[in-house]
Amino acid sequence: MQKQIADAEAFTTRFAAGACARSTPHIYISGLPFCPRSSSVYANYLRHTRGLIDVRGSAMEQWPSAAIGIWKTNSPVSSFVFSPDGTHIVTGYFDGSIRVWDAHTGDTIAGPFKGHTNLVLSVAFSADGTHIVSSSFERTIRVWDACTGDTVAEPFEGHTNSVRSVAFSPDSVHIVSGSDDQTIRVWDAHTSTTIAGPFKEHTNSVLSVAFSPDGTHVVSGSSDQTIRVWDTCTGDTVVGPLKGHTNWVRSVAFSPDGKCIVSGSSDQTI
Repeated sequence: MQKQIADAEAFTTRFAAGACARSTPHIYISGLPFCPRSSSVYANYLRHTRGLIDVRGSAMEQWPSAAIGIWKTNSPVSSFVFSPDGTHIVTGYFDGSIRVWDAHTGDTIAGPFKGHTNLVLSVAFSADGTHIVSSSFERTIRVWDACTGDTVAEPFEGHTNSVRSVAFSPDSVHIVSGSDDQTIRVWDAHTSTTIAGPFKEHTNSVLSVAFSPDGTHVVSGSSDQTIRVWDTCTGDTVVGPLKGHTNWVRSVAFSPDGKCIVSGSSDQTI
């Protein structure tokens, strides 16, 4: 029974976001052929059908890692992230626009939000999912109402080069940003004023930033191949520079308990 429930959940999750869900017959004549042969859904329903196409290939072999939904966009996607509750996705585009999507249907919930005049490099949701922060190649940061697309504050200005990464603090009161100007700043999310920084220890572009779960620290990864942990209030380096990567550190994140950091690099290691 547990296997049947799990298989049924996997089947509905996979096809809920696709065209099959728009026509009941296609759940069987189109959905069933793409169901893995090991699934109890396939085994139980196949005997009630005839003449179904025989689907083979890498997508079947990779189940359940194959895509459950594919949606086309009008501009290349430069950044994206799920909302905290997993129901929405926000995407930033090369043309400077931002959209919010329903994660299950692919319908546009809000947007396009327009304000940036160049490539959107990073987007993030606030903890309650009501606001979105974005940064751009044009050196600015904006905070948006996730439902209406209205800007909550004036554009955040201070960085002197492209803003590569932004993130909300756990309480959504502050925003951290990392830039090609080699600095990190902490901002008031509502007034767009700098409350800490710029932090100046990296010797090349800051490509990724993230708050610790308690909001007291910020971790940064840089194209100088190092990682640093900073005190959010003072900007002092608490840990680091952490060395080991032999190429740009493109992504960093804290573990949920704040005790560990994971990093990804152009040296092809994690």
